[in-house]
Amino acid sequence: MSRINKSEAIARLFFPLAVLFSELFSHFFYFGFELEGLLKITLFSVFLGSLADIVLSSVKEKYFTPLGIVFLALTGFLHSVQLVYYGFFRSFFSWSYTSMAGDLMQFWRETLVAIIKAVPLVLCVFLPLVAFGVFRKKLYKPSAAKRLHVAFVCIMVALFSCVSFLPKENRNTAVYIAGDMQKGFKNYGIVFGSTLDLVGTVFNVGEGEVVNPYESIEVISEDIKKVEYNSLDIDFEYLKSNTKNEKISGMHDYFKSVPPTEKNEYTGMFKGKNLIFLCLEGFSHKAINPDLTPILNKMYTEGFRFENFYSSLWGGSTATGEYAVMTGNFYSKANCIENSAKTNQYYSLGNIFKREGYNTYAYHNHTYTYYERHKSHPNFGYDVFKAVGNGLKFTKGLWPNSDEELALLTADEFLSSEKPFHTYYMTVSGHAFYNWGGNNMSARNRDKIPAEWEYSEGVKAYFACQYEVEKMLAVLMEKLQAAGELDNTVFAMSCDHYPYALEDRELAELYGIEEKDVRSNFNLYRNAFILWSPSMTEPVVVEKPCSAYDIVPTLANLFGVEYDSRLITGKDILSPGENIVVLNILGNGSSWNWITEKGEYDAHTGVFTPYVNMDYAEKESYVEITKQKVDAMKKYSYGILDNNYYSYVFDEAGEVIKPPSEEASSENVE
Repeated sequence: MSRINKSEAIARLFFPLAVLFSELFSHFFYFGFELEGLLKITLFSVFLGSLADIVLSSVKEKYFTPLGIVFLALTGFLHSVQLVYYGFFRSFFSWSYTSMAGDLMQFWRETLVAIIKAVPLVLCVFLPLVAFGVFRKKLYKPSAAKRLHVAFVCIMVALFSCVSFLPKENRNTAVYIAGDMQKGFKNYGIVFGSTLDLVGTVFNVGEGEVVNPYESIEVISEDIKKVEYNSLDIDFEYLKSNTKNEKISGMHDYFKSVPPTEKNEYTGMFKGKNLIFLCLEGFSHKAINPDLTPILNKMYTEGFRFENFYSSLWGGSTATGEYAVMTGNFYSKANCIENSAKTNQYYSLGNIFKREGYNTYAYHNHTYTYYERHKSHPNFGYDVFKAVGNGLKFTKGLWPNSDEELALLTADEFLSSEKPFHTYYMTVSGHAFYNWGGNNMSARNRDKIPAEWEYSEGVKAYFACQYEVEKMLAVLMEKLQAAGELDNTVFAMSCDHYPYALEDRELAELYGIEEKDVRSNFNLYRNAFILWSPSMTEPVVVEKPCSAYDIVPTLANLFGVEYDSRLITGKDILSPGENIVVLNILGNGSSWNWITEKGEYDAHTGVFTPYVNMDYAEKESYVEITKQKVDAMKKYSYGILDNNYYSYVFDEAGEVIKPPSEEASSENVE
């Protein structure tokens, strides 16, 4: 074998170092100077770069430059997509979002701003491509002996890499990425993480095996403990015998073992009343002010006061937040709304109230096809769904459209209902960006913001666009009062996500928390679940930690709906017993944090901070069992959508599927 001289050795290092440079740059940008994952990222970068060098040094010289450009441009592109997407959404892009590319381009203004802001970062990850253009003639040095040397190195690196890629959870890496993209990109880098995400998307890779934390829990008989539960008569053993699908069979086992929630003093409190639910775009409870927003403040302080309510940033922006408040389940990719149109959504808000005999309406003041809502929302149980391009026309040329105008255009329709009604609104006035020039709602309400408020202009603009919610509520209250329905109506409000488009310094200012690591601060995800009716005589303060996916079962209980609490990821907040807030924060690669009445767990640091006195053994045991519960919640919440689980429990008529003998008995009784 010929000896490799110094210049040839340097040439052989170019591609490994080029890949490594981009990966390390991205890693430090997203996660700071974290050591976690660096060994794996380094090994993979050297492996991929060395593999590219072997291939490129084996082709004819005329192909070397164009192929080298393609390779470095492709890796640079993968990094650039993530940098731009993360810069706006504060989460990573998944290949599953490609089906929504047309929808995303409707926000071309926001996309353009995100691209402009990311230009310096994008230029950095393309520096290897620039260097290749300068030094390409010195890098082409084909040699069979040299290739053998590099091949040997690659084989060794590949072996080390394969070992290091095995995650602690003992699951394959594609499953690992599918279950936690933040952790996946942090541990394996952008190129490898994106590749595995693509594999997971194409082959629909789901969650791996988890421990069922409820198998060893003894179910207390109702004969011994005189308690009524929110549960239905479901024969899970028959359902298991009725399917050959192992995933569905495992889900039957899990849901059978989950303890149902108890009925309580608030069960049926709002039975028969109308429900208006508002999912508020980018809303924060910090926008509630007794002087600026008196209606919002009245509802916030005089109804149910959920002091420890959290809204996760699941990933996928509005879609995932909306999915959580509409279904009682959670999902971490934006295609959840689109995919929900193809599945049985038995416990969505619309379907729950439709089965109760309500007329159901859904409205949105943006494009009706965005996230495929024109397909998902009818499937969620809404008899009427109207948005821009599908029955609603707003003042031309405004972005975003007005929430106040949304109420004016729609209220008369559902107030003409001869039956109780449930109306769902997805607002848009609170959409980014928050400034006087790029948000018409901010500009429209600028004079409402007191001049003496000592806030930066971005925060003031945020308050101004959210003032549209107050104006919308004023319209609804006035029209309900005129129709004689105000006292017979319940208002429920939550957000899709916190206002993540604000800069870190602006978020720190708005929330009154430190700017350093502001997006990793659990308090950034505190928010309001507003639940109020004029019929309430006094406020009800609830200290229990709760989250957006707890809204559906809580409302079902308050409205006296017969439902099975085991089949919904969320829990009735007002029921006795512990509740778990699963908190995705996505600011530092730590997904799947959690909060309970006993303490909070930071998945990034692995530290549990107890709120109550616990000795070491109690703390270790509690953390382990709660982590198992969170893993199970994640797996089976995903499974409800991915496997169309409700279709295996309920028939087309909406009845629980029962053995033939029981069905015959029921028919005879009728």
